[in-house]
Amino acid sequence: MIKQMDSLWELIKKKDVLGYEEIKILIHDLQVRLIDIERSKVLEKNSQKARIYEFQNKYSDLYQFVPVGYFIIDKKGFIKDANLSGTGILGSEKNFVIKTSLANYLFWKDRGKYQEHIKNLLKSSEPGICEVRLMRPDGSRSFVKLETIAVKDKKGSLKYFRTMICTERRREEDSVEKVLRIYRVINKVRPVLLSADNENDLVKNICRIIVDEGGYCMSRIDFIDPGSQKLQIAAQWGEKDNIPSKIKYLSENYCPSSAAVKTNSSYILRDILASPALGPWRLHAVFHGYAASIAIPLSANGKMTGSLCLYAREPDSFGAEESNLIEIFAENLSHGISLLREKNKRIKAEYDLQNYYNKLEEIVYERTLKLKQAIDEKEILLREIHHRVKNNMQVVSSLISIQEDQIADQDIKKMFRESQGRIMTMAMIHENLYLSDSIDQVELNQYFTGVASALLQTYGACEKITLETDIKDIFLNIDQAVPCGLIINELISNSLKYAFPGKKKGIIQITAFINDNQLIEISVSDNGIGIPDNIDLYKSRTLGFKLIKGLAENQLKGIVSMSAVKGTCCCICFSPKKDKKRI
Repeated sequence: MIKQMDSLWELIKKKDVLGYEEIKILIHDLQVRLIDIERSKVLEKNSQKARIYEFQNKYSDLYQFVPVGYFIIDKKGFIKDANLSGTGILGSEKNFVIKTSLANYLFWKDRGKYQEHIKNLLKSSEPGICEVRLMRPDGSRSFVKLETIAVKDKKGSLKYFRTMICTERRREEDSVEKVLRIYRVINKVRPVLLSADNENDLVKNICRIIVDEGGYCMSRIDFIDPGSQKLQIAAQWGEKDNIPSKIKYLSENYCPSSAAVKTNSSYILRDILASPALGPWRLHAVFHGYAASIAIPLSANGKMTGSLCLYAREPDSFGAEESNLIEIFAENLSHGISLLREKNKRIKAEYDLQNYYNKLEEIVYERTLKLKQAIDEKEILLREIHHRVKNNMQVVSSLISIQEDQIADQDIKKMFRESQGRIMTMAMIHENLYLSDSIDQVELNQYFTGVASALLQTYGACEKITLETDIKDIFLNIDQAVPCGLIINELISNSLKYAFPGKKKGIIQITAFINDNQLIEISVSDNGIGIPDNIDLYKSRTLGFKLIKGLAENQLKGIVSMSAVKGTCCCICFSPKKDKKRI
C-alpha cells in the first residue's frame, strides 16, 4: 500500500499533465486508500505504528494538494471543510472559506443554476455535474465544473454534500474547439459574402453567424462615420442592452472597438474584470458577463473603415492561434465589404445614369415634340404661302389675259401670251409644293408633265402633238426647280410654235435622269422641221434663247447644248444642289 501511495504522490508532482479523467481516477484511488487507512487503524501493532503515521502524512499531502478542489458542504450550503487546492481555486485562505456559502464565490448569473443543481441532487442518489463561473476576490473569473454527490444516512436523510471542483476542464478539447469555432464562422460567412447585395443585411447576418456558430456571447461591427469621425454601430448580435448608438472615435479607454481603431491594430482584453482599462465600458461588460474581448480594425484600400469586436464569457478565450484566425477573418470581411460597396456604387452609378438617360430622353422628347409642333406650324405656314403665291400668280396671269384681249397687235399679244405661260410655269411649282408631302422638294416627273400638258392646252395642240416622257425619280429644291421649269416652258413653247407648222402632227419628248458623272441631265426634243441652217442658236438674241442660256449657265451652273438632227434637241446638264434643311 505504501508503494501505491508513493506512486500517487509521484502523479501529484506531475499535476500539470493530468487530464480530467485521470483526476477522477486519482480521487477514486484516494477514497479507496482512505478505507484502507481506516482498516489499518485496527491493527495497533507496535511494529506498524511508524509506517502508518508516515502513510497518514502522505495521505494528508495527497488530499491537500491534489489539483482539484475538494469540499464538504453542509445542508445549508456552508463549507465545512476544503482542501488547500480548493481554497486556492476560490482565491482565499482556508480560515476565510470555512463556514461561508459556496454560492458567494459564484458569478451572480450562475447562482440560480447552482441552486437547481443542489435540488436535483436531493432527488437522486447519483452524482451531479454543473458548469459555473467562479468569482474570486481579486475580480478574476474562470469556468469550472462542479461534481457533487449528496451523502445520506441509512434512513436516506441528507448528511452533507461532497463537491469536487475541477479547473482543468477540457483544456486540450477547449483549445481545439476555439480554433474550430472560428473555422465554422469562416465557412458560414463565405457564401454570405459572395451572395450579398445589401450591406446592412450583410453585417447583420455576419454578426448573427459569429454568435450562433462561433459560440461567442456578443459580436458587433462598427463603421466610422465620415462626417463626424465617430464609430457608429452598423450591426450587432447577442447582448444588446445599454449599448450606445455612437462611440467616440478618439476615446481609447471607452471600448475595445475605439481602442483598435485608435491603435490601428488588434486590441485583446484577456480578462475584462481584472483590466483597469475601458472606464465605464468595463462596468457594462462585467454586468453582462463578458470576460474577454478582441477588437480588430477593418480597412479598405489602406483606409480605416471601422472595427469588428467579439466578446466571450471565459477569460483568456482568445489564444494566439484563434486571434490570428480572427484577424484573417476580419481581413476577408473588410475585402468583402469593400467589394460590396464598390458593387453598390457601380449599381447606383448605373441607376443614376439610367435615370439621367431617362430624364434626358424625356427632355429630348418634349423638345422634339415642341420642335415638331413648330415645324408643323411653319410647314402649314409655308404651304399657305405657296398657296397664296400660286393664287397671286394666277391673278397676275388673269390680268395679263384681260390685258391681252384689249391688244390688237398680234406680236404684242404673242409676247403677253408667252409671259402668261412663264407665270403659269412658276405658279405650278408653288401648287406642287402646296399639294405634295414635301414643302421644299419638287418631283420633276409630275412637274414637267404638268407644265407640258398645260402648254399643249394653251396652244391647242393636244390632238396633233404627242407628249412622251422618260423622267426618273428626281427631286429638286425650289431654287433649281424654277429655272428648270422655265427652261422646259421655253423649249416646249418653241417646239409648239415653230416645229410643227400648219396641221402637221409630231412628237415632243422630255427626258430627265442622273448620268454616270452624277449630273442631272434634262433634254427636250421634237421631230419637227428643225432649225434653219442660217440661225446660230448660241448667238441668237431672241428672248427665249437668252432666257434658256441665262437660266442654265447662271442659275443652274450647268451647260446647254443644241442639236438639229431629225428635229431639234436641247440638253442641259448640271450638278444637283445639296439640300439645306429649312425649319
